[in-house]
Amino acid sequence: MRKKCMALGLLLCLLPGLAGCRFHKSDSMEFYYVRNHYQYGQPQGVICPESRDVTGHAQDLPYLMALYLSGPLDEGLSSPFPRGTRLVSLYTQDNTLFVELTPPGSGTSSADFTLSSSCLALTFLYFSNVDQVTVASGENTITLNAENLLLYDQPSYSSTTTEETK
Repeated sequence: MRKKCMALGLLLCLLPGLAGCRFHKSDSMEFYYVRNHYQYGQPQGVICPESRDVTGHAQDLPYLMALYLSGPLDEGLSSPFPRGTRLVSLYTQDNTLFVELTPPGSGTSSADFTLSSSCLALTFLYFSNVDQVTVASGENTITLNAENLLLYDQPSYSSTTTEETK
């Protein structure tokens, strides 16, 4: 009987420690950045995720955005936004995340803006409870959702042979 009481006492001492592990679990989030060297014809050949620890800040959108804009840790990735890009405003409304950033420099093309906005949308679409992300920067504005983000363009080949087309 004494051994059973001792075992039960040890078990009761361990339970709070085990429950505490659950609360100290690390939260992570995928931040999407641009590869320094594109890998053409492959999934994640241009835009690639990097797992980041966001413990204690998983619901803090301004913190997450500042962490995202600080750039990737992986040397094979780079921020799609020009150096010095800052957050102007950030809010959610009607399942849309609205992000306004400082205007890009004069050398930024609309393709660069679309790529950088896609990285940002991918980062926040799958982590927060929004259906779409609207990014505005200077004169540029784009709204992206899961349906209009094409990440991998797989070529489709015609089943017709060269002999049939002659």
